[in-house]
Order: sequence, then C-alpha cells, then structure tokens
Amino acid sequence: MNTAIVYALLIALGSVSNVYSFDFTLATQCSCPFVINPVCGVSRGETSTFMNECTLRCAQKGNPDLDKFYDGVCCSKNECSPVVNPVCDTRGEMHQNYCLFEKEQCLTQRLEGYHLDVDMSAPNCSCMQHCTDSFEPVCDTLGRTHSNVCVFSNAKCMAKAIHLGRCCGDLCTSDRKRVPICDSFGATHEDLCSFLIARCEAGKLSDSAIPQFRSFGHCN
Repeated sequence: MNTAIVYALLIALGSVSNVYSFDFTLATQCSCPFVINPVCGVSRGETSTFMNECTLRCAQKGNPDLDKFYDGVCCSKNECSPVVNPVCDTRGEMHQNYCLFEKEQCLTQRLEGYHLDVDMSAPNCSCMQHCTDSFEPVCDTLGRTHSNVCVFSNAKCMAKAIHLGRCCGDLCTSDRKRVPICDSFGATHEDLCSFLIARCEAGKLSDSAIPQFRSFGHCN
C-alpha cells in the first residue's frame, strides 16, 4: 500500500486537520501492517506518535531509550500562555487556564482512562470571577504583576484552593519510565508521579500557587 492510499485512509478516519504525520518508512522496513492504531512513544523526555506498536518496536531497534508511554496519539506539546483564567475540573482541581486544563485532560485520559471535564460549580471555583481584558496593573506581595484587580483576585482564589483527599505521597508510585516533566513555574520533576505529588502539596499551602503541566522533558 503506497503513502497516498494511507493518507486517504487517514483522511477518511477524521478531518484533514487531525491527520498525523507517521513514518511510513518504518512500516515498510519492518514489514509492519498499515494499520492506524496510534501509540505514543517517549525517549529522553521527547514524545512521538507512531502508527502502531509494530512501528514503535521497529524504531526501538535504533533507539534503546525509546519506550511506549501510552496508547493513542501523543498529547499536544504546544506551550500554553501564562494568562490566569482558571478552570475547575470534575475532580475539583483548578487549572490556570483552559489550555493547561486540556493538557491535563489529555494526560489523564491516556494514562488513567478517565475523562476529565470542566466543572465550574466545583467548590474551588466558587471564588472565581469573570474578568475583562482591561489593563490596570496590580502588584502582589510576591512581586508578580496582574493585569487588573479581577485577575489578581482570581490568582488569590487559585492560591487558596483546597485539595481534599489522601496524603500526597500516596497518590502514585514512580515506575521505570521516568519521563521528566517541566511545570508552569519552570521547575523540572523527575517523572509524572513527582509532578502530581508537587501539585498536591502546593494545593495544601494557602499561599502557594499550584504548578501546571507545561511540557515533557527538562525545563530550558
């Protein structure tokens, strides 16, 4: 089956905007089936989407650091803006903005099989306000500038969000797939579990903002 036919099949499976660029050469070299069943691989913090597990295994022959991370297309690597426009989810956690919520939504779906949704009625969002884009700067006690009083109030709301539940250290256990994660404050966590624990611990401190997922790999 040639590349043109494969692209035609991809387009039939979804919109053109959702067509992903797979390495069809791997499928040919390793006699892999031309079956579109994407998996996400990770190597040294960098994620790549493969057409199926066979092509991922083929790529592993030339890259011993490559591991399967999860089933499905890799979550977006796009950077999110630092704008504070908080969103609460169905687990009661608050995210700095919708872009960061979408990143966590994708990771949660891929790694846990749980569909995270927006829930602005969650208790943590009760102090949130809808802010305008007006620029009337406010400086807080940590030396951070907010575009206006409303945005500053929302930042305070985020910092005071309470996370109920079990002890942070019991949330998860690190495994051998230690893929570094860079958070929204520029801090690097050795793996997903360490990042989740850091988020949990920050949520229990009244004056601490909660780190959001930025990207895989070490922060620059």
